[in-house]
Amino acid sequence: MLEPKEYISDDLSLFLKTYLRSSDYKKARKQCAESPSEGIIKAVIRQERTATDYTIPYIENLIIIAAQKRVETNPVFTRVLREHSDIINRYKTK
Repeated sequence: MLEPKEYISDDLSLFLKTYLRSSDYKKARKQCAESPSEGIIKAVIRQERTATDYTIPYIENLIIIAAQKRVETNPVFTRVLREHSDIINRYKTK
């Protein structure tokens, strides 16, 4: 679960860096009511900044987008998706 004032996990950072493209950031931004700059989000993903209440919805949208692209056989990414399954399931039901 993503928590405010915490750095995202190493696994989640690697997962997002592997599967996201620049167009994905724009797609995720459109799905947020309020969205921080792409630079701030990239800093959170690189673990240079902590997640905030303001950035968490954007990061959640990026997790959904990356999950659609992931490779099933990678155990690290499977662990990330299991850890954040609550986010993925919430968006699947919309």
